[in-house]
Amino acid sequence: MSEPRVLVATPDFPPAVGGIQELTFQITTHLRRMSATVVTPASRGTWRDRGTEAQHVIRVGHVWLGRGASVALTLAAFPFIAMWKRPELVLCAHPLLAPSAALAARMLRVPLVGVVYGKEIPHRSRGMRALGRGADQVVAISTYTAELAAAAGVPRAKTTVIPVGVTLPPAAGPLAGGSRVVVVARLVDAYKGHDVLLKALVPVLAAVPDAHLDIVGDGPLAPGLRSLAVSLGVSHHVTFHGQLSDAGRDAVLDAASVFAMPSRLDEHGGGEGFGIVYLEAGARGLPVVAGNVGGATDAVVHGETGLLVDPTDPDAVAGAIVALLTDKDRARSMGEAGRRWAERHAWPTITARWEDLLLEVIDAHRRS
Repeated sequence: MSEPRVLVATPDFPPAVGGIQELTFQITTHLRRMSATVVTPASRGTWRDRGTEAQHVIRVGHVWLGRGASVALTLAAFPFIAMWKRPELVLCAHPLLAPSAALAARMLRVPLVGVVYGKEIPHRSRGMRALGRGADQVVAISTYTAELAAAAGVPRAKTTVIPVGVTLPPAAGPLAGGSRVVVVARLVDAYKGHDVLLKALVPVLAAVPDAHLDIVGDGPLAPGLRSLAVSLGVSHHVTFHGQLSDAGRDAVLDAASVFAMPSRLDEHGGGEGFGIVYLEAGARGLPVVAGNVGGATDAVVHGETGLLVDPTDPDAVAGAIVALLTDKDRARSMGEAGRRWAERHAWPTITARWEDLLLEVIDAHRRS
């Protein structure tokens, strides 16, 4: 019997950058017992940008990612259906596309699996209803995301939690001996907590005068954050690196002693769906400071791989950072535990769980 074929509909795919893009790319790349065709909007760059042509990609040109995206991406699937044998499963990688993905699955008489992440759930009520009614399974990337999905109408019985994975560096080097704190995140979403981190730097410097904060990432929040650093009197202890290459980002991480990103819930009840950057930091042997809400509670093991604190309280964030900067043995132990935790989330391991689930759904549909 030939390997099952999966049609993946997604508005988020490389060379566009982001956690959802990385998850979709890694899942489709690491499949070993099935093949995937990805339908996604055209973007700058090509599939070769990621160094692989393992899967087939249909790029739809000039798609506005609103209501029309759902229809356009669905229609773009038909060349795949016509030129190759029809898929045995439709994977909807974002609730934005759920209504038409559910329609395509019904037309093809194949099962539908959806994916949900976190902050998009409160804004995609139509898509969440479509997943609740039409999906055979919905994958949530954390227990927090599963709770959001349940509140949006997805039955818990059809929800499976599979965490985000991480690409492991060859090995974690020794923890840097200085007092550098690093955060890696696009400066787009206020809930990431850069403002609280800058405010926390004031008491951090009172306890650790040589502390320095490295901010990796760029976006529309950058000017306001630079102004905040000046107004707080900490600008000489902060470096805004902007968007770096992978190698540049890794160099900043390797020079750090603590990774801190105190993500909080946003005004709509969303927030960090999981937080792949916490795993990436742990993979490089860094202890982590994170908010005690949202998906970070799945990504960070409190007291073992890092510290979870109130992300709205600068003093609490500062206390955790100071504790790790001043107790090098504890920080080193947490960094080593973080590496082991990251190894349990390596992409091949996570993708195998995805593949098991997709094959189970296909097998159940065949037997129905």
